[in-house]
Order: sequence, then C-alpha cells, then structure tokens
Amino acid sequence: MLGFLYKDFTAVKGRKFLVFTAAMTLIFVVLRVAFPGTAELEGFMAMDNNGNEVNIIDSFFLMFVIFNLIMAGNWINVLVGRAVANDEKNKIRNYISTMPVSKKAYIVSKYCFVLTATVFVALVLYIWCVVLEAFIGLNFTDGVVKLIKDFLPSFFAIFLLIASFELPMNIFWGRGKAMIVKISFLMLCGFFVIGFILFGDLSGFDGIDMEKVMIWVATHAEGIKMFTRLFPVGALAVFAGSCVLTSLSYEKKEISLEG
Repeated sequence: MLGFLYKDFTAVKGRKFLVFTAAMTLIFVVLRVAFPGTAELEGFMAMDNNGNEVNIIDSFFLMFVIFNLIMAGNWINVLVGRAVANDEKNKIRNYISTMPVSKKAYIVSKYCFVLTATVFVALVLYIWCVVLEAFIGLNFTDGVVKLIKDFLPSFFAIFLLIASFELPMNIFWGRGKAMIVKISFLMLCGFFVIGFILFGDLSGFDGIDMEKVMIWVATHAEGIKMFTRLFPVGALAVFAGSCVLTSLSYEKKEISLEG
C-alpha cells in the first residue's frame, strides 16, 4: 500500500508541490505579519460604507486566499486523472498483475492518495485563513473569512464526490475515454444553461429580494451550519462506497497483458 502511495506521489511531482506549498505558506505568513490589517499604512487606507477607516490590504490577502482556494479545487480535479494516466503510460497495471500484489490494495491506494491530498490542501488553506483572521483590521469585516473557514470541509467534500465517479471512470475506461465523457457532460450542462438563458422563462428571477434571502439565511443559520457539518460526512461515505465497489469490480476484472 505504501509503495503504491509513494508511486502516485512521485507521479504527480508531489515533492515539488510540498516545497512550493511550504514556500507559499512561509511567504504568506511573513507578509501578513509584516503588513497587518491593524496597521495604518499610507496609501492603503480607505473608508467603508459605514464611514469607518479600513486597511484595504486585508482585501488583497483575502482575494489571495480565495484565488488559491479555487486553484486548489482545480488541482485536486487534475490529480485524479494524472495518477491514473501515469499508470497507463508506464503500463503499471499490467506489471502489477504479474506480481503477488492484491488488486484491492492498488485501488484502495488511489482513493487514499486522493483523500490524503484533499485533506492536506484543506488544512493548508485553513491555516492561511487563521493567519489572515489573526491580523485582520478592527473595522474590516471578518465575516467572509469565517464563512470560508466554515465551508472549507463542504467545499472540498464536493471534489471528493466528483472523485467518487471520476476514479472508477479513469480506472476502467482509461484516461482518454474518461476525459471525453467528462467534457461531454460539461458541454451538455453548458448548452442547457445557455439554452435556458436564451429561451427559458427568466421572469421568476426578477422578484428575488436579496434582503429576504439574507433574512432567510439568518433564520435558518443553525440548519445551514448542520448541513455544512453533515455534508462532508455524507461525501466521505459516498467516497468510501465508491472505493469498495471499485475494488470489488476491479478484482474480478482480468487485466490484459497485451500492448
């Protein structure tokens, strides 16, 4: 199992990623300590809607965290296919089939690798949010930072759900066919959205009152908070179920030694 995990780690250039992540984290912490939101920096002060003076450098750090949050989700998505594509390129599965190695261990290692990478990235971003929040300005609203921290598990749980379907597709169909299916599905969704915008009835969106929406969110805050706690658990259960089903199916599948 550990051998499979290390193989995938090297296949996705994990060592370079760890060094890059450590360097980015160090730079982020140093810059945040050097330029805290509590300091009155010339050229960075502005007035908010309530007439309070705020340090807009907080916004720069916040945008940096949000940007890397989006990039991290995309990286996890790429990670799923790259780990399998490397095995296809080097015919690793054909080689493994001739060795006294459990096929189940091979499949479980793929899921463990994706799960470990997802948890690691989520923890790094959580640390960034903690550092950002620790040096935030007095008049700068920290609601967005707290919201990001609260929704981090749910955000990355979405990518675990996606991986629950993408991993079996990549393993059984190959990277090429899996990409075709994925792109076709995304294009179909895109055509549906465009078609709805051009030809659908959009009058229902005219009556949306954002104030009422915010009131509804505030009223159901406890329910939303409960959902953000249960959704990652449900996603993890689906991910584990996908692992079990894929490993059982793969054990029954005869790997061709041709090519």
